[in-house]
Amino acid sequence: MNTATDARCSDDLLWCNGEEYCNPVSDCTSMGSPCQVDEICNEEADRCEVEPATWVSTQILFPDFAGYKAPERYELDGLRNLVVAHLGLSEATLRETWPNATIEVFATDVPLGVETDMYRVVDDPGGPFEEIVVQTVTINTFHLSVRGTTATWEFDYIVVDDVDGPFGHSVTSRQFAKRDPPEEPPEPGEQTGDITGARDEITWTGVDGTFQRCEVGGDCQTPTPLDWMLGTWTKE
Repeated sequence: MNTATDARCSDDLLWCNGEEYCNPVSDCTSMGSPCQVDEICNEEADRCEVEPATWVSTQILFPDFAGYKAPERYELDGLRNLVVAHLGLSEATLRETWPNATIEVFATDVPLGVETDMYRVVDDPGGPFEEIVVQTVTINTFHLSVRGTTATWEFDYIVVDDVDGPFGHSVTSRQFAKRDPPEEPPEPGEQTGDITGARDEITWTGVDGTFQRCEVGGDCQTPTPLDWMLGTWTKE
């Protein structure tokens, strides 16, 4: 009786038909496409891709910060990495926290890997306790993966609030997971959920991440597990 030996099968140099193996009945053959049912195989790049898509979220990236509200929209590329996040930020939402402040919104969209100034608030303008808050956001990691009926979102982002006033300070807040600073690089946080058969809606069921505040030039608080409201993403 012959023994199937995969090593005897030569690579046909085609990535999209999968690895070659020895089938005792049909001789050398390929395993088939390595891609998921909703993915397109890119032979030239040796990778699986999807059509770029925008997801609408009922949760927000920054639940611990004033001014952000759902829905938010996340544009992803063919590798499901973020292109730009359209955040639910406006002067009206900021005014709920600072009703009498002078408010200037610089941006509501944040591209991946770009340090973005979001807004400037002057509270008690001209008064004895005038305080100026400038917020900056950087999204380092934002990737969605889908395997079968399970969706996983990897994230790592930083918010910096520079506060100038009688009690001026600068606070850096980071949402990530699995490794505490000052170890670098931190492993991204993960949110997992179930994706429908049509692959157009994700119901998030759990999150593994931490949140930490650090005073610039000062001490960092102990990272605490993320405890935010889980929601859904729907493909536009």
